[in-house]
Amino acid sequence: MTKRWRHWVGTLMAASLSIPTAFAADYSGPLFDAHLHYNDEACVHDGASPGCPHPLSDVLARMQRNGVRAIVANSRPNDGTKALAQARDQHR
Repeated sequence: MTKRWRHWVGTLMAASLSIPTAFAADYSGPLFDAHLHYNDEACVHDGASPGCPHPLSDVLARMQRNGVRAIVANSRPNDGTKALAQARDQHR
């Protein structure tokens, strides 16, 4: 590195240290998951099994535990979407 280059790098580093850092406030409000796929690979029936990594009860519990109040879901085929909608109706 040339002397001039080192001077500029040092100046930029010093300037960046003097810039105030913004911190996000903690958020505890409701969440909206606008993109949920619940395909066959995830499993659409309720019950843990080797071929079912994310049973319906687990998915619903995760959303509830994390404060997710609404989702826009789609699946391939539509069985996953239908299962989520039916579970929602049963938990109201």
